[in-house]
Amino acid sequence: MIKNTTILNEYLKKIKFNYNRKNEDKIQRSLALDIRTRWNSTYKMLDGLYDHRMLIMDLFQNKSNIKLTKQQLKNLNCLEFTSDCWFILELLIKVLRPFYTATKAISGSEYPSVGLTVFVLRRIESDFLSVSKPTDPPLLIHMKECLLNKFIYYNMIKDPSQAKTISVCF
Repeated sequence: MIKNTTILNEYLKKIKFNYNRKNEDKIQRSLALDIRTRWNSTYKMLDGLYDHRMLIMDLFQNKSNIKLTKQQLKNLNCLEFTSDCWFILELLIKVLRPFYTATKAISGSEYPSVGLTVFVLRRIESDFLSVSKPTDPPLLIHMKECLLNKFIYYNMIKDPSQAKTISVCF
């Protein structure tokens, strides 16, 4: 909605400029759009949105001071994040970050080996998805369990020949 609305886009630019002027922890990037089939783009979009959290909260706190039509204000109200939404966003970023890092490691310009790919996939499975701390929120544990089930399904059940091929190459 912000990208399609000149008023909101200009307001966001203005508060971002003012925020960066006053704070050492500067927001360098802009908001990104998501590509549904790419986890990395989803991660980058969510991480960028979280970086803009203070600006977005400011936008909603001052929405009555922005020159918006009633319909625009109504649409904007539907998009307002609660503290629960920000918490869920934070958990999603935490869950997607290892996949983002792994994808960068195995798809770089150095053309990594199958051994590196197997190592990275096994580390995600054994050191991240299969591990829960007593302090982890139940929602994070559930997200990791769901991902682990899909991970096992796609790597061992749906196409067992894929796992065998990787094992032979390793």
